[in-house]
Amino acid sequence: MVEINSNEWLSREMRERGITRLCHFTSIRALERIVEDQAIHDRKTLEARDARHVFNDRYRHDRRRGHICLTIEHPNVIMMNAKTNEAATWPR
Repeated sequence: MVEINSNEWLSREMRERGITRLCHFTSIRALERIVEDQAIHDRKTLEARDARHVFNDRYRHDRRRGHICLTIEHPNVIMMNAKTNEAATWPR
């Protein structure tokens, strides 16, 4: 098995496909940690690391806890509206 640096692979795939943006939605409550870490971590990593984590969804129905959800080029409008409404009611 050949190990590939995921950053190099992602950059190459984006370039080859003409993708200029990846979008990730997160709760405003998670933003401080993302800025602090200068990274978006998958759920599995966050759960293993410590209890200071915030998730967009209570359940990961696809069971891919080692993955991060992104949309390509344009934000997922349904998720954007849901997170905008959630931010308007925070803190609960």
